[in-house]
Amino acid sequence: MDFELFLKGQKFKIFTLKRVEKYIEAIKDKKVKQRIIQYLLRLGDRIPNKPEQWESIKACKRVKAFELKPKPYRLGCYVFEDAILVVHVWRVQKNRSVDKNKEIKKVCEVVEEVKDGFEGFVRGV
Repeated sequence: MDFELFLKGQKFKIFTLKRVEKYIEAIKDKKVKQRIIQYLLRLGDRIPNKPEQWESIKACKRVKAFELKPKPYRLGCYVFEDAILVVHVWRVQKNRSVDKNKEIKKVCEVVEEVKDGFEGFVRGV
């Protein structure tokens, strides 16, 4: 997996997977794209222990993953030491719990897949 440094905040470094960065860049609505980027910028300076926009993903049993909610999108993230990895982005559909469950499952799978590699990468930086 390739980890891309998105920004280095005062407290946290924000990393994304390449596909996440491409997904964000492809969003056509400039206001929404800017909102996502603003959330990530603020995140670099805040502790991710449940600020008002963070929610722990309880469906992830083997790993600790979080969900950030810049409407109408969601960002699935993994936190290790002073680094936050954004692993998945999806657009929320109203009243579509089946889609939500599928996206949450995807976050859990990706975090499990990249967790060890990301932790090694962060230790080596």
